[in-house]
Amino acid sequence: MNGYFKAPLKESLRRRLAMPLLALGLLAAGKLTYDETPREQPVQLDLPEALRADLTGVRLTYMEDDEAILGTEQRFSDQAPSSLRSAPSLAPGDYRLAIELAHRGGEVTRLERRLRVPSEGTVHIRVSEPGAGRDSP
Repeated sequence: MNGYFKAPLKESLRRRLAMPLLALGLLAAGKLTYDETPREQPVQLDLPEALRADLTGVRLTYMEDDEAILGTEQRFSDQAPSSLRSAPSLAPGDYRLAIELAHRGGEVTRLERRLRVPSEGTVHIRVSEPGAGRDSP
C-alpha cells in the first residue's frame, strides 16, 4: 500500500536538487548584478598654486566609449581652491576624464586622464603644467 503514496525516485531527486539549484542561480544573478552596479568613486583634482589664481572654472566630464556619462562644473569668483572633489556614481570599468580649465582671459586648457572604477580610496589627479594644452574657446 505504501507504494502508491511514495513519489517516484526521479521526482524525489528533482525536489531535493531544486532548492540548491535555485539558490545557486539567485547567487549568480546577484553577483552579476552587483558587479555591474554603479558605485561612488571619489575623485580629487589637485591644482597647483600657479594655476589657481588664473582659473574661473573647471569642468569634469566622465567619458565611456566616446560618450559623456556624467559631468560636473565648478566656477570661481575668487581664487580656485587647491583641490576639487567629486564623487560620481559609475559602473565598474575604464573611463576617460575630460578636464577643461577656464582661465580669466577666456582661454581654455583641455586635459585628459584615465580612470578605472572601482579604485581603492580617492583617485588623485594632479594638474601639473599650467600652460600646456591651452586652446581658445
